[in-house]
Amino acid sequence: MAEFHFQGRDNQGQLIQGNREGETAAIVASLLNAEGIIPIQINPIKMRNTASLQWETALPFLNKITTTDIIMFCRQMGSLYKAGVPLNIAILRLAEAARNPRFITALKGIYQLLSNGKPLASAMQNYPAVFPFFMVQLIRVGETSAQLDVIFQQIAEYLELQDNNLKRIKTVFRYPLLVITSITIGLIIINVFVMPAFAKFYSSLHA
Repeated sequence: MAEFHFQGRDNQGQLIQGNREGETAAIVASLLNAEGIIPIQINPIKMRNTASLQWETALPFLNKITTTDIIMFCRQMGSLYKAGVPLNIAILRLAEAARNPRFITALKGIYQLLSNGKPLASAMQNYPAVFPFFMVQLIRVGETSAQLDVIFQQIAEYLELQDNNLKRIKTVFRYPLLVITSITIGLIIINVFVMPAFAKFYSSLHA
């Protein structure tokens, strides 16, 4: 599937631009019309070369998805869903705005599954390294109860609280860890450099 950059105008006549995926420019134009955007220009985007993609795949730790990424995703999804944006379009917009290559890949995969009629929770379940199990299950409940916006907000608040608690714990243990590290380094210096020097000195005195 190709990627296109578009320029268009909404119902108020304001200029809108961004990226969309589609088999052809005509399909992208149809998607834009469905969103209430009148396309003015649609141009294909040159894809990244294979070597770049292989490099990102070989070194996934360079593109680690953080808790902050998931929190932002949940808040934005909740807002878009509440505004009445279809789930697949919301996912596609967030994929276009994302910066992390691994996150973009996951979101685009979910977009494809949603476009094929799969529920959001089932689509997200295919990416366990990105979306935690508890999050998928809560979204499944949200889909059943038609309260996805509330569920996304609750997940964001929970992850934010968890992240803040972890930061506090790290702050509490930082000073003791620094002290223990300093003492350990001091003991190593004494045993490796100071004690042998004294031993050699007393040995020369036959003491």
